[in-house]
Amino acid sequence: MSKRLLIQRAGILLILLVTCSPVICQSTKNNPSQNKPSSQKAPQKASDELKIDPAIFELKELLYFDTKLDVWVNKIPETFRLRTESLRENPELKELDSFNENYGQIAEAVLLIQKGNPKQAEKALESNTDEKLKQELDYWMALAYAKQQAGDLVGARNSIRQIFTLPVKETAIHLLAWSMLRQLGEKPDERIANEVLGVIVEVGMGNTVVVVAGFADGMPRLWVLAGGGGPIGSVESFPNEITMAAKKMVNAAQPLVNTFPLEKDRQLPKQGRIRFALLTAGGTHVREESIDQLDNRKSPALYALNLAAQELFTSLMKYNLEQSKKP
Repeated sequence: MSKRLLIQRAGILLILLVTCSPVICQSTKNNPSQNKPSSQKAPQKASDELKIDPAIFELKELLYFDTKLDVWVNKIPETFRLRTESLRENPELKELDSFNENYGQIAEAVLLIQKGNPKQAEKALESNTDEKLKQELDYWMALAYAKQQAGDLVGARNSIRQIFTLPVKETAIHLLAWSMLRQLGEKPDERIANEVLGVIVEVGMGNTVVVVAGFADGMPRLWVLAGGGGPIGSVESFPNEITMAAKKMVNAAQPLVNTFPLEKDRQLPKQGRIRFALLTAGGTHVREESIDQLDNRKSPALYALNLAAQELFTSLMKYNLEQSKKP
């Protein structure tokens, strides 16, 4: 399953182009209207002044690649149904969608788990001889969940580890696999636990929240959480300038990872503040600062990370504008 299909899990296709200022972190000192605190009573709750489609939050969460195992697996039957219907209505999509014809067997196994028969689901999956099916991310997710529900945590962890052997080597999938392993009680070795694999920078400005993300394989993302979405695509669909900027942001974050605490909640930043989230195999490390306090003299490394985020943001904005002019 590719990152494109990971995005499809949210059931959202965003084709809106971002239209906002090319300056990601302008100062709010001289703009009192941007210094008004937002209401943050619960995780992911935005300011009452900021009307955000809840679906945007679901899509944004995919940037963290730490969905709960049960949540992921329990969506498989519905994902199968929607993809099947989509292909039935639009046969030409078969050329673009690497949908396995036997994927329904995974969905059937999940239904068995939901009915309280994890052992039966486990047996059905393990007895399957279709090697192509075993190249599906969801196959190993479903098998891990079946084993977990049957009380076999060791077997569940072993199933998730198989994800690392799949031909797809995307950073996003590795982050997701490590998240599942942590949920199952396994921690990564120290040598890889704090390697930064992705960076998400969220900026509260102008009654919106701008989200720019970059991953170690060069995948970029850009969202404006007032209702607009950035470019969706694989690494190969972006210009080299953008993928290099995404990697540069990840590299800039590495010196900071040991100074950022592990995430305890996932609030959106208030207006005039910026939130840095560093994604690793060991978890998400987070730090939030006032935009006005970002100073090269106080924290050169954090300042450099912010500059790298600005560079990626500017490149994505330029790319979006160029794409919007095409017929």
